[in-house]
Order: sequence, then structure tokens, then C-alpha cells
Amino acid sequence: MHQVVALRNILIHSYESVNPTVVWSILVNRLPILRIEVAKLLERLQADR
Repeated sequence: MHQVVALRNILIHSYESVNPTVVWSILVNRLPILRIEVAKLLERLQADR
């Protein structure tokens, strides 16, 4: 999760130096993994209710 926050900070605060190809690569390669992890987290939160 730390890496997600770090990427967000770079995109927000240093957007002029962001390489769109790198951002696209991160999205294509890492977003599916992030979606799975978020789904697991949401399931655990629902189970704790």
C-alpha cells in the first residue's frame, strides 16, 4: 500500500516529470493485483461486522 501512496504523491506533486509510459506500465501490470488485494480486504472488513 505504501507504493500506491508514493505513486499518488509523485503524480500529484511532480506531474511535470512523470513518464506516461511508466505510469501506464504500472497500471497494466499492478492494477489487477491491487484489485484482488482490495477485494480481500473488503471481504475481511465485511466479515468483521
